[in-house]
Amino acid sequence: MNKISIIVPIYNTKEKYLDACMNSLLDQTYDNYEILLIDDGSSDWCKKIYKKYLSNKKIKLIEQENGGVSVARNNGIKKATGTWVMFVDSDDILEHDALEKFSKRIDENPDADVVIAKTNTIRNGKTTPFNGHYTSDRVIVTKDDKEEVLYATITNKGKYSFIQTPWAKVYNRKFLIDNNLFFNKNVKLYEDSLYLYEVYSKANKIIYMNEIVYNYVINMDSVCNSVNPNIVKNTTDCITEFKKLFERDDILYLEDEFNYFGFWCICKMLVYYFCNKNNKKSFWTLRKEYFKVVSSSPYKEFIKNVKYKDLSLYMKVFYILTKLRLYGLIKLIFIITKK
Repeated sequence: MNKISIIVPIYNTKEKYLDACMNSLLDQTYDNYEILLIDDGSSDWCKKIYKKYLSNKKIKLIEQENGGVSVARNNGIKKATGTWVMFVDSDDILEHDALEKFSKRIDENPDADVVIAKTNTIRNGKTTPFNGHYTSDRVIVTKDDKEEVLYATITNKGKYSFIQTPWAKVYNRKFLIDNNLFFNKNVKLYEDSLYLYEVYSKANKIIYMNEIVYNYVINMDSVCNSVNPNIVKNTTDCITEFKKLFERDDILYLEDEFNYFGFWCICKMLVYYFCNKNNKKSFWTLRKEYFKVVSSSPYKEFIKNVKYKDLSLYMKVFYILTKLRLYGLIKLIFIITKK
């Protein structure tokens, strides 16, 4: 049987989410697995929540000083004893037969490096399938296949538009270790896309299975809904690391897709910082900051080089208004659409 190590970083996860996650992990139809709880410097109240589960022999606790989710996942990869590893966020839920389905695919494809499955999204109690167009299992091995996967990894578009997250997948641990595939601890934003781009580039065989195994719970209390004052630096750090990755001979560089990713990052900065209703800076301060960013490298190059036809309607609007320096209209659109 294929032993699977489930890596669960925890940082001050609320009880209702952590309990639902842990119960789903312990209620699997497949038995050969371990759970690695990586406590990333949680407060005492959070420790009390997960400690009630530690009597279960499947669970191992690893405590670390707060270093972020990438450091936690890396520690999990290093400490895992399974042949395969998977990542689960502490506020998400596994389907009860998820590991059994993964193991079946591994048995059928023992030389696979990564097995990818599908995901549900749960928002306010409503469950909907994640995006993605393939309706049958598929083995990904050719260069054309790989380009399709990498395209989706940095654009979140196309047939594999659900694969840019590290969860809902299992990875051959030897493949990760042999290729030194660890998360970049210096990247605090979009680190998943950066990591998976390298993983997929290195993989010789990827298995896609058309079955839902994972439930991504949209936590309205999460960091994504707060103002991140470091968003520009964090975004720039990720882009810089992507550029370093593309300089390597063993990594396929998709230039048009990277330009799309760069402009997508600008749009995300608008959503989560420059037009965030919780940002208390003045209109004129934010306007000045925004145009300072988009007038500097690498963002001015993304605006210059991105293919307009590839943009979504919203992105086209932001593109035009940014070119015309009409920040006020951008802000107004957010006020109207976010009501």
